[in-house]
Amino acid sequence: MVTAETVENLSEVGSDLKVENLRSQGENTPPEISYVQSLAKGYHDSEDIDQDNRCGSRVIVGECDNGHQFLKILYCGKEWCSNPKCVEHTWKRRIARALPKVAVMEEAGYFVFTLPTEMREVFKVRENLAELRRCVKRKLKRTYPDLRAITRWHWFGDSNLGKFHPHLNILVDALQKIPGEDLKELKRYYKELLERISGVNIGDKKIDLWYSYLKTKGRIVHAVKYIMRPTFLIYERDLAERLKGFRNNVYWGRWRDQTYEEIEREAVRREANTKIKPEVVLLSNKICPVCGKPIVWYSKIYSAAYTVIAQEIDQGYYYRVKDDNFSDWFRDWGL
Repeated sequence: MVTAETVENLSEVGSDLKVENLRSQGENTPPEISYVQSLAKGYHDSEDIDQDNRCGSRVIVGECDNGHQFLKILYCGKEWCSNPKCVEHTWKRRIARALPKVAVMEEAGYFVFTLPTEMREVFKVRENLAELRRCVKRKLKRTYPDLRAITRWHWFGDSNLGKFHPHLNILVDALQKIPGEDLKELKRYYKELLERISGVNIGDKKIDLWYSYLKTKGRIVHAVKYIMRPTFLIYERDLAERLKGFRNNVYWGRWRDQTYEEIEREAVRREANTKIKPEVVLLSNKICPVCGKPIVWYSKIYSAAYTVIAQEIDQGYYYRVKDDNFSDWFRDWGL
């Protein structure tokens, strides 16, 4: 049986993310094809929820219209992965993908919807989590029709990494301080929603619903880094099995497509804060950092040994292929 071993507390957001091995290697190793397919498709489509020590040992090739070629390391993306590079780089990729949306947010509101202890067991079911998020979205959109949002669930709190404490983070743009009556109505609705979905009546107990107005871009970026961080750091197989297939990061609203120049400019501005190179932000958004053309990532998977013929970008997540001539290399090597 696979069990949790040890984990460091996450350091303050903005510093490097360092996580010790979270659990021991399981006895049963899934077939090669199952593992490779899970890397290509991502954790959510994989039948195997356990960690495999081959995480990070494969790459795929990307190419833009002008022939610039890159390699992308395939990480499993599981929050409890024992590979610290996987945990860190997956976290950075989530931030990088959100930055184009952050670029158009001049001000934002930040909601945190928590769940009472009495109801948490019910929300280990992904259908209930999805319904709660969907209904909260509907309520906010009806109250503020033009809202756009970045949403993500946190599964555990900072004080106890082993205690299930789900809470829904919602970052919305163009929303300033909320009138007291609006917030009171939102709390009333949220309490009724929780009781309806869970079937648990909590009487006069108050619901924790936190809201903050973020009036600077720096605070918005900090909130995105916090929201995107992993919280499921200690492996629990039963909970992982229940959450398998659940889409956690969800964006809603109408977002204007950013140009290559706009995304690059925002990435350069935020590099000191995010600790993410602009090249990584562009590649994470399928844009060539050399010429700005769209990148296509091919589905065929190769050994990470091919990274020796490429130049590393940002400590081993993306690589630039030397001379943009990958086809010649793999014909000669046959890996």
